Amino acid sequence: PAGIPEHTLDVVTVHRILMTPLSVGSLYIFSEISGSLIGGWLVWDALFFFGSSVVMYLLLRRFFESDIVAFIGGLFFAGNYAMVTSGLGMFVDIAAWSFYLLALYLVHHYLLVGGYRHLVVAAIIVSVGGLFKENAYTALAAIGIILLFREWRTPIRFLFHA
Repeated sequence: PAGIPEHTLDVVTVHRILMTPLSVGSLYIFSEISGSLIGGWLVWDALFFFGSSVVMYLLLRRFFESDIVAFIGGLFFAGNYAMVTSGLGMFVDIAAWSFYLLALYLVHHYLLVGGYRHLVVAAIIVSVGGLFKENAYTALAAIGIILLFREWRTPIRFLFHA
């Protein structure tokens, strides 16, 4: 673009490659499969869009214990302006949102049934999601708050139990 020095664009490109390696790599794979960058990006976005909508449906069903409420909430989530424009646009945010929601689902599952494995898997999911885009790391705040809330009396026992 006019007015932007060439070295600035190079820095941004290198930053994106270093900060979102799984996004760049998976977009390359989907582009090779579909035969074009636009087609690969559309397939990639659509998979994460529908995947995150399903996870939101499952999360709402757990919260409200109603399939109808979960279905309507899932439709509202999928039809949300930010979800449609940023999720189906040519951005890499949708992958991080999907991993974020999946981690929140597992944190909620931990609250219901216990089991530290769910928190460990949630942390792994956040770590993988962070390799797609750094937005996924915000789920670590939920994990930390839940740990402080549930284990504030015995943090040392929790660390050795995990």
